[in-house]
Amino acid sequence: YLSSWNSETPFFLGRYGDQIVPFQDPDEMRDLLASGQLEGERDLEEDLADFESTEDTFAAFAMGELLIGSRTTLLGGVRVENTQTDYTAYELVIDEEGDAVALAPVTGGQDYTEWLPQFHLVYKTSQDSQLRAAITRTLARPNFEDLAPWRLLNLEDREVELGNPDLKVTTAWNFDLMWEKYLQPIGIISAGVFYKELSDYVYIFQVDEVFDGQEVEVVQPRNGDSGDLLGFEFAFQNQFTNWPGGWGGLGFYANYTYADSTANYPDREATSLPGQSEHTGNLAITYEKYGISTRLSYNFNGKNLLEVGGDPEEDLWLDDHAQLDFLFRVQVSKQFSIVLEAINITDEPYTVFEGTADRIRQQEYYGWWGTLGVRFDL
Repeated sequence: YLSSWNSETPFFLGRYGDQIVPFQDPDEMRDLLASGQLEGERDLEEDLADFESTEDTFAAFAMGELLIGSRTTLLGGVRVENTQTDYTAYELVIDEEGDAVALAPVTGGQDYTEWLPQFHLVYKTSQDSQLRAAITRTLARPNFEDLAPWRLLNLEDREVELGNPDLKVTTAWNFDLMWEKYLQPIGIISAGVFYKELSDYVYIFQVDEVFDGQEVEVVQPRNGDSGDLLGFEFAFQNQFTNWPGGWGGLGFYANYTYADSTANYPDREATSLPGQSEHTGNLAITYEKYGISTRLSYNFNGKNLLEVGGDPEEDLWLDDHAQLDFLFRVQVSKQFSIVLEAINITDEPYTVFEGTADRIRQQEYYGWWGTLGVRFDL
C-alpha cells in the first residue's frame, strides 16, 4: 500500500511525499479498512475522553434603575452564584515498555460562591448617539474537559497529561467606555476603550517536572496569578437601503480591535494572556434585495498564545489566521430558497510554532469547502 502518491501541500517545499517519506495511497488504505482484513484492539487512551460531570448552579440577583434628568440613566445591580461540581474520570498508566498496566477511576469536585456587582451609565449625547460607561465584575468557568480529573501517565515517553479538578474560575473587573451613533436608515458606528483586570485565568502549562520520582514533561491546565488587558475597538455597519435602484441592497460591515495584554505566571517572566490576539478584525460586503442575500467576509485573527512553557522559548503560539468566506442565498418562492456557501476560499493553513515563527511545531493544510442545498421554511 506504499505508492507514488504525494502530498499536494507545500510542506517541506513539496518534498515530503517523494523524498522524505513515502505515503500510503489514501484510496487503497480506505479499501483495506473496508475489507475487514485488519484486526484491532481497544485503545485505552480513548477511555480518557470519557468522564461524568455534574454541575449545579444557584443564583440570585437584585437590580435597580435610576433616571437622572432626561439624558442620563444609571443601572446597577449585583448577582451572586453558588456552584457545586462533581467529576468522575479515569487514570491510565503506561509502563516503560509501552504497555497499559492500569486503568482506574478517579474523582474530584469543588464548591464555590462568587459575587458579581455591575454598574452601567448611559448618557444621551444627542437624539441618535449616546455614551456608555460600565464597571462590572464577571466570571468565566473552566472547560469541563479541563476540570475532569483524568490522568495519563506515559512512563515510556516520560510524558504526563492531567486534568485539574481544582481549577478556580477566572474572574475579571471590567472598565468600559463606548460611544455609539445610530445611522440612517439602518446602521451604527461605535468606538470605545476597555480595561480588564483578571485573576486566576486558565492556561495550558507545559513544563519538565519530577513526577513519582522521574523527570517527565507535564501538560496540565492551571490557574495563572494575575493579568490585565488594555485596548480599543471600532465598528461600522450600515445597510444603504436609501440608495436608488439595485444599489439599495448593498451593505458594509467592519470592525477592528487592538488589545495589549499581560499575564503573570508562576516561576517565569510575564507574557501575553493565553488565547488573546493583539489584532483582530472583520470585513464584510453584503447584498440583500430582490430575494437575493449574499455576504463576502474576511476575518483576521492575530497570533495568540496556545500553551505556556517553562520559558518563552518553549511557548507554543497559534499563528496569524486570515480567512475569506462567501454565502449566497436566493429566495425561489415564499417557502423555498437555494443556499450556496464557500468556506476558507484562500486555503489558509493552521500553524503552531514554538518560541519564534521559524520554529514550526505543527502545520495543517485545509482546502476550501462548500455546501449547496435547498431550504424549506414551514
